[in-house]
Amino acid sequence: MRSIIVFFLVTVVTLYALLYILLCIPSIQQKIKAEGEKELSKFLKTNVQIGELSIKPFNQVVLYDVVIPDQKGGDLIQIDVLGAGLNMQKLLADKRIEVNYAELLGLHGHITKADKDSPTNLQFIIDAFKPKKKKEPTKFDLAIRNIVIRNTDLRYDLLSEPRKQNKFDANHVGIINLCADVDIPRLKNDDFLIDVKRLSFGETSGFVVKQISTKLAITAHSTVISDLKVELPHTDLALNQQVFTYDSLKHIGNAVKTAPLNISLKDAKINLVDFKAFVPAFSHFDEDFKLSCRINGDLDNLKVSQFKLNNNSGDFSLDINGVVTNLKDKDKLTFNVPRVKLSVTGKEINKITNYLVKLKPNVNSIINNLGDFKLDAAVSGSVKHINFNGKFSSAVGDMVLKTTLNMANDKFDIDADFNTPQFNIGKLISKSDLIGSLSADAHVRARIHKKKIEDLAVKGDIKYIDFKGYRFQNVVSDIVGGANNFKGTLSVNDPNGMIHATGNVLLSGAKSKFEVDMSAANVNLAKMKLYNGNLSEFSFNLHASIDGNSLDNINGFATLDNISLT
Repeated sequence: MRSIIVFFLVTVVTLYALLYILLCIPSIQQKIKAEGEKELSKFLKTNVQIGELSIKPFNQVVLYDVVIPDQKGGDLIQIDVLGAGLNMQKLLADKRIEVNYAELLGLHGHITKADKDSPTNLQFIIDAFKPKKKKEPTKFDLAIRNIVIRNTDLRYDLLSEPRKQNKFDANHVGIINLCADVDIPRLKNDDFLIDVKRLSFGETSGFVVKQISTKLAITAHSTVISDLKVELPHTDLALNQQVFTYDSLKHIGNAVKTAPLNISLKDAKINLVDFKAFVPAFSHFDEDFKLSCRINGDLDNLKVSQFKLNNNSGDFSLDINGVVTNLKDKDKLTFNVPRVKLSVTGKEINKITNYLVKLKPNVNSIINNLGDFKLDAAVSGSVKHINFNGKFSSAVGDMVLKTTLNMANDKFDIDADFNTPQFNIGKLISKSDLIGSLSADAHVRARIHKKKIEDLAVKGDIKYIDFKGYRFQNVVSDIVGGANNFKGTLSVNDPNGMIHATGNVLLSGAKSKFEVDMSAANVNLAKMKLYNGNLSEFSFNLHASIDGNSLDNINGFATLDNISLT
């Protein structure tokens, strides 16, 4: 009995040895390679070439210099090394296929598309793997361990579109030096476990991903993404677990698009310079930001419980929370943001206006003159109706603003109250030699239709305003009107004079009319720095009524009485 067992073992070993020896013979390998080229060419309907085939002891096959051209003979896929090995123990003992290693070294792919409506030159390969007849998919259960991808380059070109320079171009994408280490411990028809240990690549625009790692568990009714980490040269993100549910794997794509958001980030590091390939101006923002956020819900009801973004230098800080509804329909969209806190230094404002936002020089100057800027506000409403209540602080002063805006078709309504204890208008508009600071309370109501004022009401209580080096005090105005007709009052109760005026203005071309009644008492123009002569004080009453709008058609009268000069 013992001799039979020994004979059997020797026979098995001998057969394996003979088989290996046969497979190592170059002519045998050449024949296998030729047969592989023939079958692949027939299956894909293109001329597949394999430079060299190597079979290692019983369970490993390596292909070298594989070329798969497109059906016009152009470049499509070239592979320097393609290898795989089977776990024979698992196959014999458990009758389960387990690939214990797979390597893809030096894949060079070039996918092209003639125009937006044309198929890619890869479509014939996709079609080849489509089932010819509708039938139940073949059941499979396998594992692929130690998938190694190195030195891979993939290009996509939409040939009908010109190439953009110095930025990412979605019509001409070039993935370079793609490397990955992946394990797939379970791969069934409707049950996948995928462990992406490392994925890195660059893009010809300059965008670089240093590392992505994650774990995916995909079943017939759910997908769970865990431990997702993204590392760019200066950016680190770690996302919380994401779960997507669906009724079948066929609908996984739609489930991902429509699933409720559940995003949580804590002290994620973001550097905008990593994204300069998409926004070239970001090259000027090489600074680290920290982002913490909690966002939940879907496009019908999105809740931002926390959104905090600030940079390490302290030049920028943003803190927001709120709710947005009906994001899919802008006409029904609403928002309620009870907390908007923004703090940005003048230096950062200057960078933003110089590199990110294109403004007219005078507008750019005004914004930069604000210096260090802070906002503490609440905003709510919809696309056509906005409520704002907030406080601004800047280098030119502070202001509290409460306003309601309504926009419908060509109509624009505004109702606003603002208060400022001190606001330096001259510094803001770079006219400090003419005008200085202002302290005021005001209410403004206006309706504008097709760029014309239909209704206007302005009430202002100016505690003081600096003009040409003099501080005018106690100025009160009240103006109402609409269409082309306006009337109002203006009072000045200053230590160096009192002025009261009422007026009515009709703007109607040649039929325009101006009526003014004014009284002045003890006005000292010299002290007000409006007159350089010897005149000290004067008083008068004025009534004027004038028709017309030019020297050619002007008509009217003016009376001046109760004049006194001292």
